[in-house]
Amino acid sequence: MSASGIPLAAVGDFDGKGLEFALPPDGYSRYPATFPNGVDFRLGIDDARKAWSYLQPGPADSWAGRRDHRFRLRCDLAAAPTTGVDLALWLIDSHATIPGSTVLGINGTTVDRLVFAGGATKGSTLGDSTAGGSPLKPSYLDRLRRDRSVRPARLM
Repeated sequence: MSASGIPLAAVGDFDGKGLEFALPPDGYSRYPATFPNGVDFRLGIDDARKAWSYLQPGPADSWAGRRDHRFRLRCDLAAAPTTGVDLALWLIDSHATIPGSTVLGINGTTVDRLVFAGGATKGSTLGDSTAGGSPLKPSYLDRLRRDRSVRPARLM
């Protein structure tokens, strides 16, 4: 896995860590109170240390109410991209037996369902996959636009 391309929007660094986000590395129990309506992050306005959670609970997580949770990334672009846009998600860990999935939507339109690979189930208490002996299992999801002739109007 390598990072390439020019990012239109990014939250955090691709460094194998989640320590720069809200609630790390063991604040998962505060997620429901901190993000009662899910994460709604405005790029360039919000502070990732407070407004972007280091973990995404799933509907099987009793500590998060056993329900779906939304992660919203909002960003305004000066102009629509003139070439195709790809999506890359880099996860430092996920649940080993029920890693979950997410519905990807852009501008209110469902684009795809992304299915996460099984991890080590340790990401809720550890936030650094690069530490020596770390049991975390990073995974990567890349979605390439197949029809590069269609341009998105605005990513928000």
